[in-house]
Amino acid sequence: MKITVFDRILTVLLSLVLLAASVMLIAYATNLISLESIYAAVTLVFGNTSLKPMLIIGAVGALLLIIAIRLIVACCSGKRTPPVPTSVLVRTSEYGMTNITLAAIDSMVQRCCRTMQQIKDCTTSVLPSGSGISVALRLVLMPDVAVPEFSEALQKNVKDTVEGLAGVEVNNVSVLIVEPPKQNVRNASAQ
Repeated sequence: MKITVFDRILTVLLSLVLLAASVMLIAYATNLISLESIYAAVTLVFGNTSLKPMLIIGAVGALLLIIAIRLIVACCSGKRTPPVPTSVLVRTSEYGMTNITLAAIDSMVQRCCRTMQQIKDCTTSVLPSGSGISVALRLVLMPDVAVPEFSEALQKNVKDTVEGLAGVEVNNVSVLIVEPPKQNVRNASAQ
């Protein structure tokens, strides 16, 4: 269970009540106040009702217990997500391991995309995938680009570049065109 804003508010309220209770207990232990004065304070706050002050104190105690249990459950339960790796293994030799960060691979992919004149804007994402990586490209293309041929050439170029420079297997290169290329108005009217 995730700690929500409601749980944080409950934590603050419970902390304030525990602060007040601890001050009252210290004052009681040092004979600064007596139980009769606590009963009088409860009667003053809640008025002269038919309920006994002990019943009111018990109800407040039960409510605090429920809040405390709720917060313990919120803090201690829940799925722990495993940490996302920030690097992948390039190779292992008798001298040790060689790793490369996903940020370094992402930089290679960005450079690869910037060399292609058909790309107006590129956002990349590199994630570990099995024994290699997966690359996701989100592109805005220049006008008059044939998407199927271009995306296939780009996928091959990214795969070859990363595998050649980083030595990491590229399992998948996904391409998402977010803004379709607009056909040039002069070319459309000439046809």
